[in-house]
This record gives sequence, structure tokens and C-alpha cells, in this order.
Amino acid sequence: MKDKTIVGHSLTDDFKTLNINTKESNCSVRDISNIDIFMQKIDRDSHSPIKDGEQCSPNLNGSVGVLGSKNSSHSMKSDKGQGGKLSTPRKKVIANFIIKKRKLKDLAGEFLNAKIQSGHHSSVIDARAALALYRMNYEVIETQFRCREALKELQLQKDKMELKEHEEDKTSTMEKSAALGGASE
Repeated sequence: MKDKTIVGHSLTDDFKTLNINTKESNCSVRDISNIDIFMQKIDRDSHSPIKDGEQCSPNLNGSVGVLGSKNSSHSMKSDKGQGGKLSTPRKKVIANFIIKKRKLKDLAGEFLNAKIQSGHHSSVIDARAALALYRMNYEVIETQFRCREALKELQLQKDKMELKEHEEDKTSTMEKSAALGGASE
């Protein structure tokens, strides 16, 4: 799996179950459940879906739109109600609307006009559906992925610069106190 691109839907639980560390393997992961175009916006107040270009209800202060992000818990949880299977959070709250992950069954029905997971559940059919969704929206997904990676890299560079400045300030302060301490003797 080294240096490969892995495409699927809700892959976090699969990696955890299989004890796969994608960072160690240097794998690129394209989890379509985390791609914006496959997510569903839900108005926090009315709990109704928001269509593209549609406004959601205003906040208490009257403003509308994305103000910030409050991510739900990122920790893995054991869900006793589902036979002890691992589960990941399915919602992310942003401003006055919620971004909800959608089921692969629903995505395949809407985007591929394919009926999957009805009665018999096949991991092969699921994988093919996820790959078809990825291929259908390849440019959008890759652009989003590259933007996220670039932002992460910029944040790392910023953090390194701030750390370096902090260390330089600390060294400078220590040198000044040593100079002042030596001058008083």
C-alpha cells in the first residue's frame, strides 16, 4: 500500500479495524464522505435541508452564513447499539447550519442513479460506487484536497516561524539578563 491513493467512503473505521496507519504508509486518502460536494447542509433551527444557493435561517444576531467552525468530537467511539462497531461523527456544526455526512447508498442513488445496499450488502459494489463517485468528480475532489494540503503546509510553516521567533526572543532575553547580571558585579 505504500505511496498509493486509497478511495472509499467512511474509511476511518476501516483503517482502525485493520490497524492501518496511512501516514506511515505514505498513502493519500480520498474519503468521499468528507468531500464537501457529497455532504448535506441542514439548517440548525428548522432542521430542514438547505439546497445550494439557498439561505438558511439567520442567527440570533441576525447574521447568516459561515462564521466559524465547531467540529464535533473526532475521537473514535464504540457504539454498543451497533454490535460494538467503531463509529465516527457524522455531523459538523458550522455557524447556523450543520454539515452532515451522507450515506453511500444515498449518494449512489442521487449521483449515479444506482440502487445499492438494498437487501444484500456487497463491499465490492460499495467500493465500485465510491470509486465511480470519485472519478465523476475527480477535478473538484483533487482541487479541494490540494487546497487542504497547501493550507496545512502553510500552517506548519507559520508554526515553525513562530517557534523560531519565540526561541530567538527567549535566547535574547537570557543574553540580556546575563549581561545585566555581569554588569552589576
